[in-house]
Amino acid sequence: MKVDIYVTVTKKEEKSECTAILFCKGNTREVHTIEETHNLAALAGINRALKKLIKPCEVHIYIDNMYIKSAVKNCWPLKWRYNEWKKADGKEPEYVDEWKKLLTMIELHQITFEKGTRNEDEWKKLLTMIELHQITFEKGIKNEEK
Repeated sequence: MKVDIYVTVTKKEEKSECTAILFCKGNTREVHTIEETHNLAALAGINRALKKLIKPCEVHIYIDNMYIKSAVKNCWPLKWRYNEWKKADGKEPEYVDEWKKLLTMIELHQITFEKGTRNEDEWKKLLTMIELHQITFEKGIKNEEK
């Protein structure tokens, strides 16, 4: 099953809020996280979105966060795990728990990171599309826990 996830992070007061929108077979799902930093919010949002998938999927993640895309493209999390969660300088990378979760998801799903959009109009169109479709759920995506 093919799933597209669009991720955006915005500043909300002193914290960063991530919105991730999943699209699957014409259905949508939205998840939110609020974290201390931009990178942590993006990682947590991606992980929370991926956690909604209940079986292995082909996943395209659209995100503008260059740090996360570079880390995955250059296999940094795999290298950190191999080196017992130490970077080349011997220090622990930030957000180890979130990177561990992402690696677990990468091993389960076929995931690619694509260029996202910072275009406000495109993001508004996505949100409008969700409202128009009244947010229905695909059987392959878990409903939000209450």
